[in-house]
Amino acid sequence: MTLWHYVFVLPIVVVMSIPFVFLSMIPVLGIVFSTGLTAFYTIIVYRCALTAYGVGNEPDIVKLVKSSLALGFMYVFASLMILIVAMAIAIVLGWFGIGENAELPGTKNPIPWGPASAFLVYLALLVGFQAAMSVPTAALAHAATNHGRDPGVIYGFGQGFFSALTAWAIWVTGFFMLGLFTVLVEAVTTGLQLMFSDLLKISTTEIKPIRWVPLSAAIAYVLWGPCWFGATAVLAWDRTRNRYEAERVKTVEVARVSADDLRALRESRMPGRGQT
Repeated sequence: MTLWHYVFVLPIVVVMSIPFVFLSMIPVLGIVFSTGLTAFYTIIVYRCALTAYGVGNEPDIVKLVKSSLALGFMYVFASLMILIVAMAIAIVLGWFGIGENAELPGTKNPIPWGPASAFLVYLALLVGFQAAMSVPTAALAHAATNHGRDPGVIYGFGQGFFSALTAWAIWVTGFFMLGLFTVLVEAVTTGLQLMFSDLLKISTTEIKPIRWVPLSAAIAYVLWGPCWFGATAVLAWDRTRNRYEAERVKTVEVARVSADDLRALRESRMPGRGQT
């Protein structure tokens, strides 16, 4: 159901995001806008998941944009911190000479495992950060209304981490194991060959035709993955919200009981009428 909502709203979102596409071309500042644009699409997916879950509400465009920019800035900052950690790991590996002349099976050229390890660490930490931010993003998506209260960008940080990470891992694994990545690469290659066939002196008869059925399946799978991730995040957000609400009610009840006990104790120590 999240996917159906997303497919319906996606053309509208694409048109709305055109101004931010131009803003993302600004040097340096464009990094925040481009990341914010990605966050905007993510929030839209989460709102589709909220609607499919039955807790959707009327969105506020201004709040959607503000939340997207806030998430974009946070992702840029986190990416820089993660990049520093990954580079530090590569430097330490270089100091100890680990993997300088490593070779993959079937290859003869050495692989620089220091930078490769740093990249893998960067990718793993970035994916982990996105999984940890799944519930806060769902909370921001739900609060992006006229009367919604901003929960902050760290509300429920880390909640539903393993659920979101599992959904992401299964989706990415299926993307490669089912051969859908190859289908997309072939389609892009064919499209580029057709566009530049005259420049590259390639006969159109030599270009492999696009496999439309597998390509349609690959596109549907690419769209479905974020929707599944968003639906998983919304479920985790709902559990987190209910738990926080239960804890708040319990705290209020305990405070009320304590006040009643104090009042009763004070009244019991007061002398009655006619007593001195």
